[in-house]
Parts: sequence; structure tokens; C-alpha cells
Amino acid sequence: MTVAIKQENVYTEVGPGSILHAFFSTISANHDNGEWGTRYPVIFGQLYEGKLSEANAIEAKKEIVEIIKELKCLPVEKLVWDIENRSATPPFEYDHQCDKSSLYTYFRTVNGRNLSEEILENIITSIDFGGDVEIVSCKDLSEAVTRSKCAKKRFKWPFFSK
Repeated sequence: MTVAIKQENVYTEVGPGSILHAFFSTISANHDNGEWGTRYPVIFGQLYEGKLSEANAIEAKKEIVEIIKELKCLPVEKLVWDIENRSATPPFEYDHQCDKSSLYTYFRTVNGRNLSEEILENIITSIDFGGDVEIVSCKDLSEAVTRSKCAKKRFKWPFFSK
């Protein structure tokens, strides 16, 4: 299932939900001691659960900025694809195309954009212009407006079509 970050009427396509889950699993495993959401309660308790309210966007921005700083220092060997199944590994097609300099550069949207920066950008938009930030599942994003300038240069990952 494809997921997107929605801020008002703008959708930023992430890709399969497993990418977003891996992003949060990695953060939790490396910075929450596996205690889901204890260190970043707004990002985990609201955004990951589906809806970050506009009222909590400033706190969420602080959390994601801290997450970005920490991910920049973590090697890819610290990747946790699924916190409930630590032996899970990323699909070859995803792992093969990622920049493995750090976990910050590893997580990308299907459009090739940095996932943590996309989350930050949506939160900043919420602060500046109002509105909630949501994680939505999408069967077809072709009618949605995407924030990415790379939208027409989509990666061809065969496991997405399953």
C-alpha cells in the first residue's frame, strides 16, 4: 500500500508503507531504546499514528530536527527495517538504490527525495500556513498534487506493484 504525507491539499508521496515504518522503527530502535515514541512523543504519537495537529507542529519540528541530526551520525548498519521483526531486511530494489552514507541519506521517497527533509518541510508548511499534517494511504495519487519536482522521475521498483 502506498502512503503519502498530506498537508492540506498537497500530497508528498512516500511509497510503500514499509519505508515509513522502517524510518520510525530505526529511530525507535536507536534513540528510544525500543520504547516506541518515548523520546519523540509528538512525531510518534501523532504523525506516525496518522495526524499531526497544527497545534503541535512547533514541537514536532523540534523533534524532527533532532531526529535529522541523529540520523546523520548513524551508519546504515544501524538500520532496523521492522522493529517487531528485527530480522526483516529491506527489499533489494530499495536497498540497492539508496545512498548508504548514513541513515539520514538512506531513507528516500519514491521520487528520490530525502524522507526526513520531506517530513520537516510539511511540518514547516503547517506552522507557516496552518493545517494538520497527515499520513494517508493512497490507491492512486495521480490526481493528487505532489510537492516533489522529481515527480515525473519515479523509480521503477517492481515490488511496489504487488
